Amino acid sequence: MTKLAVNLSMIFTEVPLIERFALAHHHGFNHIEIQFPYELSIEEIQAQLEQYDLHICLINAPAGDLMQGGNGLAGVPGKELAFHQALEQALEYADALNIPNVNILAGKQPEDADLLPCLNTLANNLKLACHMLSEYDIQPVFEMINGTDMPRFLVQNIAQGQEMLEAVQHPALKMQFDCYHMAMMGEDVLPAL
Repeated sequence: MTKLAVNLSMIFTEVPLIERFALAHHHGFNHIEIQFPYELSIEEIQAQLEQYDLHICLINAPAGDLMQGGNGLAGVPGKELAFHQALEQALEYADALNIPNVNILAGKQPEDADLLPCLNTLANNLKLACHMLSEYDIQPVFEMINGTDMPRFLVQNIAQGQEMLEAVQHPALKMQFDCYHMAMMGEDVLPAL
C-alpha cells in the first residue's frame, strides 16, 4: 500500500517546526519527512511522534552551508571530517527515532574545484554512509537536484545518479526520485520512474 508522507520542512511553515506535528496529524497523515530536524532535540521530536502517532520516514544528513547557498559537505574535497560528523548526527537521530531512510545531499561543485575530485569525494562519502547506516538497518539514499534551482549540484539527472551508484557499488545505496527535480531537468517523469 502507498504511504503518503508530508514534509514538515516544506508544509505548515506558518508555524514553528515543533507545532507542525499536530497539524500533520490533524490533516490525516501518519508519516512525515523532516529535511533537517536538528533544531529540535531527539526528546522533543519523540514526544511529538508519540503524542500524534506519527512516524518519520526520512531525514537528511546535515549538509553544512548548502541550504544557505554554499557548497555543502558530501562532495566537497577537504570537508570529509565535517561530513563524517554530520553523518554521525544523522545516525544518532535516525537510530533513536526509528527513521528508516537518511538522504545524503551531494552538494555543489565549488567554483575553484575540478569536477572529478568532487565526484570521487562524494563516492567515498557515500561509501562511508553505506557502511555506517547499514549497520543500523538504515537505508542511505541520495537524490538528484536540478541545476536550475541549485546550479553546480553534483548529481542532477538520472544518468548521473546511475553513474554514482556504479561508483559506490554498495547494495545499501539507493536513489531517491524527486519528480519535481526530474521534470525540471527535462526527464520524462513516468517512464523514468
